[in-house]
Amino acid sequence: MNSIVVLASGRGSNFEAVAEAISAGALSAKILALVCDQEGAPVLEKARRRGIPSVCVPKKPGQSPREHELQWLAEVRKHGAPEWIVLAGYMRVLSAALIGEFELEPGVS
Repeated sequence: MNSIVVLASGRGSNFEAVAEAISAGALSAKILALVCDQEGAPVLEKARRRGIPSVCVPKKPGQSPREHELQWLAEVRKHGAPEWIVLAGYMRVLSAALIGEFELEPGVS
């Protein structure tokens, strides 16, 4: 079973599709947590209703993209070491430095 953390920003329709695929047995995974960057986003409540830990990590004024990534990375790591980070409507570009924080399997780039 794959362990995943979902990054989302809005309504949560992509998150729900992932969660439903898991519930239906179409995807062998467990969602460790949901991290959102928009306060009050409906996806936060949708995760909570499913019993999935969720946290909002908004980008603060003056905060660099790297500082923001490190902030949500710290939240992700509170839930263990996910095998996958799933972007479900998350509309920010992830930096090479952030991607480098995760081990890749041999042959994966």
